[in-house]
Amino acid sequence: MAVPADPKHAAATLISIEVEFMSEVSGGPSGYKYRYAWMDSEAKERAPVRFRWEGLSKLLSVAEIHGPERFELSAKGDESSFLSKAPPTYDVTLVEFLDKEGETVVGTAPVATYHPANVSLPTVLTK
Repeated sequence: MAVPADPKHAAATLISIEVEFMSEVSGGPSGYKYRYAWMDSEAKERAPVRFRWEGLSKLLSVAEIHGPERFELSAKGDESSFLSKAPPTYDVTLVEFLDKEGETVVGTAPVATYHPANVSLPTVLTK
């Protein structure tokens, strides 16, 4: 996939991206651990392309607000996880790729994720 770094000069600033998003859930004695990771494997010679993952942002906000269901961000910044007593469900959310300033959406992609069944994610399709 390719996205422009500058939407005003889209054709001249296309950047090839290969972003992998991972979602997994594992059960244990204290509930379910939800883990999310991402990697821009084409970002060896350049900075990673910025993105906004609204579904993950909502999950982390809910986890932070609800007492013992805290999340922790890894030091790398490319992984997050939290514990929840709620069983998992599977849904599709949307990732928005942003320009080099991190302001304008220049591309989107659907991402399938596991998340707690008691949380509704932003819808991918609007009517």
